[in-house]
Amino acid sequence: MHCKNAFWIDRHTANLAVSAPPVWLNEPMDVLAKEGDLVTIPCQATGVPQPTITWTTVKGKIENSSELTALMKYDSTGTLTISRADASLKGSYNCIADNGFGTAIRKTIHLSIQGKRFDSPRQKIFEVC
Repeated sequence: MHCKNAFWIDRHTANLAVSAPPVWLNEPMDVLAKEGDLVTIPCQATGVPQPTITWTTVKGKIENSSELTALMKYDSTGTLTISRADASLKGSYNCIADNGFGTAIRKTIHLSIQGKRFDSPRQKIFEVC
């Protein structure tokens, strides 16, 4: 703000902090993977301040420092990566974006794992007369 007359000049500066609740940039979706596949599940949100992304299962929060780290972890962008899909990892996963302003947003996805497909070698059939 700037005020001025013949006798004085007055200036004031103010910073305005605007907050906005989280909204999806890249909402996670259900995944069907084959055993052994590399699986990536993006989960990205924006807001002010920038939301923190957390992944959970029915067993609780997925910790990047847990014993699952070798198989499963998520990065700073919110993408959950499973290095080798396994039937034991199938189930529901929750992506939660929260920035402390408004209501956190949550999306539950289902990860389905198909067993490996083994093709049997073609058999030759002979007819004996």
